[in-house]
Amino acid sequence: MSDRLFDTQKHLFDKAEGIMKSKNADYSNPESTGDDLANFRGSTKVQVPVPKGIYIRLGDKMSRIETFLNRGTFEVDESIEDTVVDAINYLVILYHSLKAPGCGDASPKA
Repeated sequence: MSDRLFDTQKHLFDKAEGIMKSKNADYSNPESTGDDLANFRGSTKVQVPVPKGIYIRLGDKMSRIETFLNRGTFEVDESIEDTVVDAINYLVILYHSLKAPGCGDASPKA
């Protein structure tokens, strides 16, 4: 693989980490709640397990990517990079939720 591919990966992952830290502080407030998935646990109020709720949100991002691939543009002022970064973060959050106590009965194998 070329260095450009790894440069792209590093750029996206660095951006994803920064956004996740900011959004987690705003949405979950883990310093006071002690729960970095607090906002995602709201899905259980409507009998949707946390991992499935996160998967639904990931699906929204994948739908946006599909729209971009079909149209070449978005109506809302969000770049394809922003959407990809959000999808990366939802995948990380989904994996994390599978390992978190009280978030579901599925556990990752590795």
